[in-house]
Amino acid sequence: MKRFLLFWAVLGAACLVGRFGTSALAFRHLDLTLGAVAQTLLVPCLQAALLVLVARRTGAFPVRKALRELASRRLLLALLSADLVVVALACTLRSRPLLDFAGPWSVPALLVVLKSAAAAGLGGTAAFDRTATARERWRLLVLSAGMAVYGVDAATGWLHRVPEILFPRSSLVVGWIVTVVPLFLGALLVILAAAGVARERRDPSWFLFDAAAGLVAFCGVVVLLNVYLRPYLVEPWRLAVSVAAYLAHALLFLGLLSLASGFRRVPPESPA
Repeated sequence: MKRFLLFWAVLGAACLVGRFGTSALAFRHLDLTLGAVAQTLLVPCLQAALLVLVARRTGAFPVRKALRELASRRLLLALLSADLVVVALACTLRSRPLLDFAGPWSVPALLVVLKSAAAAGLGGTAAFDRTATARERWRLLVLSAGMAVYGVDAATGWLHRVPEILFPRSSLVVGWIVTVVPLFLGALLVILAAAGVARERRDPSWFLFDAAAGLVAFCGVVVLLNVYLRPYLVEPWRLAVSVAAYLAHALLFLGLLSLASGFRRVPPESPA
Protein backbone atom coordinates (compact mmCIF):
# COMPACT_ATOMS: atom_id res chain seq x y z
CA MET A 1 0.00 0.00 0.00
CA LYS A 2 2.88 2.35 0.75
CA ARG A 3 4.26 1.88 -2.77
CA PHE A 4 0.82 2.45 -4.27
CA LEU A 5 0.30 5.69 -2.33
CA LEU A 6 3.82 6.86 -3.23
CA PHE A 7 3.23 6.17 -6.93
CA TRP A 8 -0.15 7.90 -6.69
CA ALA A 9 1.37 10.98 -5.05
CA VAL A 10 4.15 11.28 -7.65
CA LEU A 11 1.90 10.64 -10.64
CA GLY A 12 -0.78 12.90 -9.20
CA ALA A 13 1.67 15.76 -8.75
CA ALA A 14 2.93 15.30 -12.31
CA CYS A 15 -0.63 15.20 -13.64
CA LEU A 16 -1.58 18.28 -11.64
CA VAL A 17 1.38 20.32 -12.85
CA GLY A 18 1.15 19.05 -16.42
CA ARG A 19 -2.60 19.44 -16.81
CA PHE A 20 -3.23 22.76 -15.14
CA GLY A 21 0.20 24.24 -15.87
CA THR A 22 -0.13 23.58 -19.58
CA SER A 23 -3.69 24.91 -19.62
CA ALA A 24 -2.69 28.11 -17.83
CA LEU A 25 0.54 28.83 -19.71
CA ALA A 26 -0.32 27.63 -23.22
CA PHE A 27 -4.04 28.29 -23.43
CA ARG A 28 -4.59 30.84 -20.65
CA HIS A 29 -7.48 28.75 -19.40
CA LEU A 30 -8.01 26.61 -16.30
CA ASP A 31 -10.61 23.87 -16.29
CA LEU A 32 -11.63 23.72 -12.64
CA THR A 33 -14.81 21.74 -13.13
CA LEU A 34 -15.47 18.71 -10.95
CA GLY A 35 -14.78 16.40 -13.88
CA ALA A 36 -11.31 17.84 -14.44
CA VAL A 37 -10.42 17.66 -10.75
CA ALA A 38 -11.75 14.09 -10.49
CA GLN A 39 -9.67 13.02 -13.49
CA THR A 40 -6.58 14.60 -11.94
CA LEU A 41 -7.11 12.44 -8.85
CA LEU A 42 -8.45 9.20 -10.29
CA VAL A 43 -6.34 8.74 -13.43
CA PRO A 44 -3.04 8.73 -11.48
CA CYS A 45 -4.74 6.37 -9.00
CA LEU A 46 -5.40 3.82 -11.74
CA GLN A 47 -1.90 4.29 -13.15
CA ALA A 48 -0.38 3.71 -9.70
CA ALA A 49 -2.44 0.54 -9.25
CA LEU A 50 -1.19 -0.81 -12.58
CA LEU A 51 2.42 0.03 -11.67
CA VAL A 52 2.13 -1.83 -8.37
CA LEU A 53 0.70 -4.89 -10.14
CA VAL A 54 3.30 -4.89 -12.91
CA ALA A 55 6.41 -3.88 -10.93
CA ARG A 56 6.18 -6.38 -8.10
CA ARG A 57 9.19 -6.46 -5.82
CA THR A 58 11.17 -9.65 -5.28
CA GLY A 59 10.48 -11.11 -1.87
CA ALA A 60 7.24 -9.17 -1.42
CA PHE A 61 4.78 -10.51 1.13
CA PRO A 62 2.19 -12.68 -0.67
CA VAL A 63 -1.41 -11.67 -0.17
CA ARG A 64 -2.77 -15.22 -0.41
CA LYS A 65 -0.53 -16.45 2.39
CA ALA A 66 -1.59 -13.59 4.64
CA LEU A 67 -5.27 -14.23 3.90
CA ARG A 68 -4.88 -17.95 4.66
CA GLU A 69 -3.23 -17.21 7.99
CA LEU A 70 -5.86 -14.64 8.92
CA ALA A 71 -8.68 -16.99 7.90
CA SER A 72 -7.30 -19.64 10.26
CA ARG A 73 -7.82 -17.33 13.27
CA ARG A 74 -11.39 -17.86 14.35
CA LEU A 75 -11.54 -14.90 16.72
CA LEU A 76 -10.62 -12.47 13.96
CA LEU A 77 -13.22 -14.00 11.63
CA ALA A 78 -15.91 -13.82 14.31
CA LEU A 79 -15.19 -10.18 15.10
CA LEU A 80 -15.05 -9.22 11.42
CA SER A 81 -18.32 -11.05 10.76
CA ALA A 82 -19.98 -9.16 13.62
CA ASP A 83 -18.80 -5.85 12.15
CA LEU A 84 -20.12 -6.80 8.72
CA VAL A 85 -23.50 -7.61 10.27
CA VAL A 86 -23.55 -4.19 11.96
CA VAL A 87 -22.70 -2.51 8.65
CA ALA A 88 -25.43 -4.44 6.83
CA LEU A 89 -28.02 -3.51 9.45
CA ALA A 90 -26.94 0.13 9.49
CA CYS A 91 -27.19 0.37 5.70
CA THR A 92 -30.53 -1.42 5.58
CA LEU A 93 -32.18 0.35 8.53
CA ARG A 94 -30.73 3.80 7.96
CA SER A 95 -33.74 5.58 9.42
CA ARG A 96 -33.14 4.11 12.87
CA PRO A 97 -31.10 6.51 15.06
CA LEU A 98 -29.78 3.52 16.99
CA LEU A 99 -27.93 2.32 13.89
CA ASP A 100 -26.80 5.68 12.52
CA PHE A 101 -23.03 5.76 11.99
CA ALA A 102 -22.86 9.44 12.94
CA GLY A 103 -25.41 9.23 15.74
CA PRO A 104 -24.21 9.88 19.29
CA TRP A 105 -24.06 6.65 21.24
CA SER A 106 -25.55 4.59 18.45
CA VAL A 107 -24.53 0.94 18.14
CA PRO A 108 -21.75 1.63 15.58
CA ALA A 109 -20.43 4.56 17.64
CA LEU A 110 -20.49 2.52 20.83
CA LEU A 111 -18.60 -0.31 19.14
CA VAL A 112 -16.01 2.16 17.88
CA VAL A 113 -15.54 3.50 21.42
CA LEU A 114 -15.13 0.01 22.90
CA LYS A 115 -12.79 -1.22 20.17
CA SER A 116 -10.74 1.97 20.35
CA ALA A 117 -10.15 1.43 24.07
CA ALA A 118 -9.27 -2.21 23.48
CA ALA A 119 -6.98 -1.33 20.55
CA ALA A 120 -5.15 1.26 22.65
CA GLY A 121 -4.56 -1.36 25.32
CA LEU A 122 -3.39 -3.97 22.79
CA GLY A 123 -1.03 -1.53 21.11
CA GLY A 124 0.40 -0.40 24.42
CA THR A 125 0.91 -3.99 25.54
CA ALA A 126 2.76 -4.86 22.32
CA ALA A 127 4.79 -1.65 22.47
CA PHE A 128 6.17 -2.49 25.90
CA ASP A 129 6.89 -6.10 25.09
CA ARG A 130 10.49 -6.95 25.90
CA THR A 131 11.14 -7.99 22.29
CA ALA A 132 9.93 -4.69 20.82
CA THR A 133 12.53 -2.43 19.29
CA ALA A 134 12.54 1.32 19.92
CA ARG A 135 11.18 2.05 16.46
CA GLU A 136 8.39 -0.49 16.85
CA ARG A 137 7.55 0.88 20.29
CA TRP A 138 7.06 4.44 19.09
CA ARG A 139 5.03 3.37 16.06
CA LEU A 140 2.69 1.27 18.16
CA LEU A 141 2.34 3.91 20.85
CA VAL A 142 1.40 6.59 18.33
CA LEU A 143 -1.15 4.27 16.71
CA SER A 144 -2.57 3.38 20.14
CA ALA A 145 -2.89 7.05 21.04
CA GLY A 146 -4.59 7.74 17.72
CA MET A 147 -7.09 4.94 18.28
CA ALA A 148 -7.87 6.29 21.75
CA VAL A 149 -8.39 9.82 20.38
CA TYR A 150 -10.65 8.47 17.63
CA GLY A 151 -12.70 6.64 20.23
CA VAL A 152 -13.18 9.83 22.23
CA ASP A 153 -14.28 11.61 19.05
CA ALA A 154 -16.82 8.86 18.34
CA ALA A 155 -18.34 9.47 21.77
CA THR A 156 -18.19 13.27 21.88
CA GLY A 157 -17.67 14.53 18.31
CA TRP A 158 -14.96 16.95 19.49
CA LEU A 159 -12.91 16.64 16.30
CA HIS A 160 -15.52 18.54 14.27
CA ARG A 161 -15.18 21.49 16.64
CA VAL A 162 -11.37 21.72 16.51
CA PRO A 163 -11.16 24.00 13.40
CA GLU A 164 -13.63 26.45 14.91
CA ILE A 165 -11.84 26.43 18.28
CA LEU A 166 -8.34 26.90 16.86
CA PHE A 167 -9.25 29.30 14.06
CA PRO A 168 -12.47 31.08 15.08
CA ARG A 169 -11.97 33.96 12.64
CA SER A 170 -11.20 31.79 9.60
CA SER A 171 -13.71 30.35 7.18
CA LEU A 172 -14.89 26.78 7.57
CA VAL A 173 -12.89 25.60 4.55
CA VAL A 174 -9.64 27.22 5.71
CA GLY A 175 -10.07 25.88 9.23
CA TRP A 176 -10.54 22.34 7.98
CA ILE A 177 -7.61 22.57 5.57
CA VAL A 178 -5.13 23.62 8.26
CA THR A 179 -6.37 21.13 10.88
CA VAL A 180 -8.15 18.12 9.42
CA VAL A 181 -5.89 17.65 6.37
CA PRO A 182 -2.67 17.33 8.47
CA LEU A 183 -4.49 14.99 10.87
CA PHE A 184 -5.69 12.88 7.95
CA LEU A 185 -2.21 12.62 6.40
CA GLY A 186 -0.67 11.89 9.80
CA ALA A 187 -3.18 9.10 10.44
CA LEU A 188 -2.39 7.58 7.06
CA LEU A 189 1.36 7.63 7.79
CA VAL A 190 0.83 6.06 11.22
CA ILE A 191 -1.22 3.22 9.72
CA LEU A 192 1.47 2.56 7.11
CA ALA A 193 4.09 2.58 9.87
CA ALA A 194 2.09 -0.06 11.77
CA ALA A 195 1.95 -2.15 8.60
CA GLY A 196 5.75 -1.89 8.48
CA VAL A 197 5.96 -3.28 12.02
CA ALA A 198 3.75 -6.22 11.03
CA ARG A 199 5.92 -6.92 7.99
CA GLU A 200 9.08 -6.91 10.11
CA ARG A 201 7.39 -9.38 12.46
CA ARG A 202 6.17 -11.53 9.55
CA ASP A 203 2.65 -11.16 10.92
CA PRO A 204 -0.25 -11.35 8.44
CA SER A 205 -1.83 -8.31 10.08
CA TRP A 206 0.13 -6.20 7.58
CA PHE A 207 -2.69 -6.95 5.14
CA LEU A 208 -5.28 -5.60 7.59
CA PHE A 209 -3.30 -2.39 8.10
CA ASP A 210 -2.82 -1.98 4.35
CA ALA A 211 -6.53 -2.51 3.73
CA ALA A 212 -7.35 0.05 6.43
CA ALA A 213 -5.00 2.55 4.79
CA GLY A 214 -6.71 1.97 1.46
CA LEU A 215 -10.12 2.63 3.00
CA VAL A 216 -8.84 5.79 4.67
CA ALA A 217 -7.46 7.02 1.34
CA PHE A 218 -10.82 6.25 -0.28
CA CYS A 219 -12.58 8.36 2.36
CA GLY A 220 -10.19 11.23 1.72
CA VAL A 221 -10.79 11.22 -2.04
CA VAL A 222 -14.58 11.04 -1.68
CA VAL A 223 -14.65 13.84 0.89
CA LEU A 224 -12.36 16.01 -1.25
CA LEU A 225 -14.48 15.62 -4.38
CA ASN A 226 -17.69 16.33 -2.46
CA VAL A 227 -16.33 19.31 -0.55
CA TYR A 228 -15.01 20.74 -3.80
CA LEU A 229 -18.63 21.53 -4.73
CA ARG A 230 -20.25 22.01 -1.31
CA PRO A 231 -19.09 22.00 2.34
CA TYR A 232 -20.85 18.74 3.19
CA LEU A 233 -21.32 15.18 1.97
CA VAL A 234 -24.36 14.12 -0.02
CA GLU A 235 -25.85 10.67 -0.38
CA PRO A 236 -24.79 8.07 -1.31
CA TRP A 237 -21.28 9.34 -0.61
CA ARG A 238 -22.01 10.15 3.02
CA LEU A 239 -23.00 6.54 3.63
CA ALA A 240 -20.01 5.25 1.64
CA VAL A 241 -17.58 7.30 3.74
CA SER A 242 -19.27 6.23 6.98
CA VAL A 243 -19.06 2.54 6.02
CA ALA A 244 -15.46 2.83 4.83
CA ALA A 245 -14.39 4.67 8.00
CA TYR A 246 -16.12 2.11 10.22
CA LEU A 247 -14.51 -0.81 8.38
CA ALA A 248 -11.10 0.87 8.43
CA HIS A 249 -11.36 1.25 12.21
CA ALA A 250 -12.47 -2.39 12.50
CA LEU A 251 -9.48 -3.56 10.45
CA LEU A 252 -7.10 -1.50 12.58
CA PHE A 253 -8.51 -3.11 15.72
CA LEU A 254 -8.17 -6.59 14.22
CA GLY A 255 -4.66 -5.77 13.03
CA LEU A 256 -3.57 -4.71 16.51
CA LEU A 257 -5.24 -7.79 17.99
CA SER A 258 -3.37 -10.08 15.59
CA LEU A 259 -0.08 -8.23 15.99
CA ALA A 260 -0.25 -8.13 19.78
CA SER A 261 -1.16 -11.81 20.08
CA GLY A 262 1.77 -12.86 17.89
CA PHE A 263 4.29 -10.34 19.16
CA ARG A 264 6.12 -12.79 21.42
CA ARG A 265 6.08 -15.62 18.92
CA VAL A 266 8.01 -13.99 16.08
CA PRO A 267 11.13 -11.89 16.76
CA PRO A 268 11.81 -8.91 14.52
CA GLU A 269 14.00 -9.41 11.50
CA SER A 270 17.60 -8.44 12.09
CA PRO A 271 18.93 -5.90 9.57
CA ALA A 272 21.18 -7.34 6.89
